[in-house]
Amino acid sequence: MFSLRIIDYGSADYRAMVHLRDNILRKPLGLTFSEEYLRQEINDKLIGCFTREKGRGEVP
Repeated sequence: MFSLRIIDYGSADYRAMVHLRDNILRKPLGLTFSEEYLRQEINDKLIGCFTREKGRGEVP
């Protein structure tokens, strides 16, 4: 069963989401997140898809 929920900027779920995005989307292309880029997400609505409390995918 999947559940969607809002991810708060700076939370443990947020850090896990950034780690997932970095490993899956950025590193294969030789890219990384800058602190400046991540600070810009403070006002974004971030949504995560979870199964049994484990994040499966996020939509920034």
